[in-house]
Amino acid sequence: MNTKFQVALTNLTSGVSQFTIPPNNGIQDVMITLRYPSNAETSATGVAIPKGWGYAAIKQISFRVGGSNQFFMSGAQILQAALENCSDAAARDSLFAFGGNLCKATGDFTASNYAYVWLKLPWCTPSSEGKMPPLPTDLNISAAAA
Repeated sequence: MNTKFQVALTNLTSGVSQFTIPPNNGIQDVMITLRYPSNAETSATGVAIPKGWGYAAIKQISFRVGGSNQFFMSGAQILQAALENCSDAAARDSLFAFGGNLCKATGDFTASNYAYVWLKLPWCTPSSEGKMPPLPTDLNISAAAA
């Protein structure tokens, strides 16, 4: 069963973006895709971005499941939680690399650079091994990224 749900962040420059997962589906893994523009789109010079920059771009996320307490995590905490749940060193390296490529030379910025940030939520695992069924969204899940 494919229950993919996509939503654009409501505030793309800064501030808070909030979304609620629609009811009668399930949520298993949350991936945030970020894009750093190419040289053609920006006049920035003398810049570099570190490997895993997508995690560093997140100030804080918060989430609540049903009537539970609201939980908060910083980008660094999200990265640490994601990496410690990987099954081996190769999986950790891949997950970190998907978080954004190292860009330090002019040629690195000729195309848009994407970061794929996997959010480690309590019911998620980055591997198919030990993967739980999706969390039902009739529990009224909401999340906000700042």
